[in-house]
Amino acid sequence: MKIVSSQKILYFQNPNPLLAIAESLISITPKVSVVEKDIYADITCTENLFGGVFNILQKAESILVAFNSPCSWVLTERVSWAKPLCIKEKNIFNPGESSATLLALPIESLALCGNPITLKDEQKERKELIRFFKKIGMVFCSDFLKIPRPSLAHRFGQLGLRLADALEGNQEPLLSFYSPQEPIVFSIDTESLGSLEALLFELQPILPTLELRLQGRQAFIQKIRLTFHLENKSKQTHEVSFSQLTRDPIIVYKVLTEALSKVSWSSPLHRLTLEIIDSVQQNPGQLDLWDKTEEQLEELSGFVERMRKRFGEGQVGFAEVVANYLPEKSWRLIYPPVSEELFYPDHSRPIFLFETPFPFYPSSQWKLTELERLNLHWWEKNISRQYFLAEGDNGEKLWVFFDPYTHKWFCHGSYD
Repeated sequence: MKIVSSQKILYFQNPNPLLAIAESLISITPKVSVVEKDIYADITCTENLFGGVFNILQKAESILVAFNSPCSWVLTERVSWAKPLCIKEKNIFNPGESSATLLALPIESLALCGNPITLKDEQKERKELIRFFKKIGMVFCSDFLKIPRPSLAHRFGQLGLRLADALEGNQEPLLSFYSPQEPIVFSIDTESLGSLEALLFELQPILPTLELRLQGRQAFIQKIRLTFHLENKSKQTHEVSFSQLTRDPIIVYKVLTEALSKVSWSSPLHRLTLEIIDSVQQNPGQLDLWDKTEEQLEELSGFVERMRKRFGEGQVGFAEVVANYLPEKSWRLIYPPVSEELFYPDHSRPIFLFETPFPFYPSSQWKLTELERLNLHWWEKNISRQYFLAEGDNGEKLWVFFDPYTHKWFCHGSYD
């Protein structure tokens, strides 16, 4: 039996801290479920958004690293298969591979296969069944499926049928999605700190995890409360407000450093509590990159940053014109944009260029006006271009060139 499913389930076995990691994973997919001490994340709906499964796995691993939470995880096709397939630290199954691996597992794996919500209540009965199966010579999970379904129902009742359905990938359980409601609080045992430098050293490692949790909630910080628990049993409370919405660890660290530089405490600090007491929810929508009256710079900046992280810093940015007679090399991507207005020095060339010039076939419907001739660098052999403005009967304007070496025409850009 080989089941190929379009589902992709990420299962994390006993990560710690459980809920903090769960809400951070919401930045990868909204379909995150917490069952007992485990996390199930359905990444099917966001696979294309992040550019593939590999990018999502990298993001998930970076979350575990940020929380210093090594745990075993598996990528599979069924929620009910996740626990038994979590055999080693990292388990990645391509579509169609999970079922064969599951059926080849020892019969004891039946104790973990099925709806994770009901597994705990069924453990005693499952273990008794497994002991019986081993007595009658069953070794692998595949042996269980050799029993006809009528015999399963007659001998083992509904549990037997549920186990068969779980192994076959039928009746996939529906899990409720986790929605974080509790406040974001960090408590740090500081072991009698007496200086600002030591305090900032303790704060710095938690700021990346703070960012991850806020990303999961799609929220930004407005105000933080710091509570100092001193060795003399007293407390000091300090609230830090942010002039701009942020969750960037670098900015948060700078603001906290400035605020704490004005704070002193009379007794050694043995515990610190950091709590987000005011945040703003971000409701992402479709950005209009052309209407400057409706878009705020901070929103556009956040959008560009997300795209740069997703597709690579060299793939997203603002175009800047550079001095180069080759059309392909007359611009580059930069970020942040320059403050002065961009200019385009050669108005005979179109702004829109095709990444790969495509064949062009001149005919009587095109009026050709010669614009320029380019001979590329001397070390590039047999490369020359003769550019023309091609004007069609319908008003279309194309930037085309003739290659004298191949005697072929190509379209390189459009003036529309």
